[in-house]
Amino acid sequence: MKRTRPSVIAALLVAGLVVCAAGPAAAAGPVKGRVTDSSGQPLADVAVTLTNEVRGLSFSAKTDKAGAYSLPGVGAGEYRLKFAKEGHESMQGIVSVVGGKANVFDVALKTLTGKPAPPPWEEKNLRARDLYVQKKYADALILYREILAMDPKVAFIHFDAGNCSYLLQDYEAAVGFYREAVRLKPDFSEAYTNLANAYSRLKKFDEAIPFFEEAIRSSTATGSLFYGLGVLYLNSGQPAKAVPCLEKFVTLEPKNPSGYYSLGAACAAAGDLARATESYGTYVSLISDEREIERVRGVIEDLKSRIRK
Repeated sequence: MKRTRPSVIAALLVAGLVVCAAGPAAAAGPVKGRVTDSSGQPLADVAVTLTNEVRGLSFSAKTDKAGAYSLPGVGAGEYRLKFAKEGHESMQGIVSVVGGKANVFDVALKTLTGKPAPPPWEEKNLRARDLYVQKKYADALILYREILAMDPKVAFIHFDAGNCSYLLQDYEAAVGFYREAVRLKPDFSEAYTNLANAYSRLKKFDEAIPFFEEAIRSSTATGSLFYGLGVLYLNSGQPAKAVPCLEKFVTLEPKNPSGYYSLGAACAAAGDLARATESYGTYVSLISDEREIERVRGVIEDLKSRIRK
């Protein structure tokens, strides 16, 4: 009776795994195959091992960028075939290798629950961050643009690209990146703040204000949102609207000197000189720069003299 080849699928399913095996090719070849994730995308750097403990045989390889692997020189027999990659469920089972023929085993690895695999652009992102720290903003921006070409729906990459553009003084580009960041993530308070700064550089205060008003209405507003809106109102000549926003900011972040300085400026512009004096005084108490302290004390004395008149 002719011996038939054992089912690879059945053998691996016994181990609780899912593996697809292609039929043997006519020409001789190695044990090989392709590894993908559960969505069908190729997985690189998967560790593939084929062992026969009884005969003391072991073969190993890693998948390439296309998810392919190849183990040459494997003789006929029963082997344990194992696939492992960090962030994915390992897969193993007993396979039967037929001598003199190609043995093809394709596998799909499941992503571990609660520990997603890193995105394919993660290495680019790490390199871009290093370049940013080194103040090589143009080089970092090139990598961020490449990442967005691969995956345009990542809010924080738009944010980082916006930061690079801002520091390169390309404020129009920065606005575009920040606007996309807050569109994708409406509660992205840091992106709103930087959007305000970029619009301010372009003197386009009125275009930025609606973004902040909507953000405050539709989300749990953070201090930075109130600060950004307050500064925009102040710069657009609306100090009366700036004051309540900046008051909210110093309530949420009472140790942040910037809020008191801006509140002082808004109160002075709105005609509340006493409150402006108080806010500038708090600002001075929170900073240590002697030259700045001296300068602002001069502003305070000027306000006091105006109050006395």
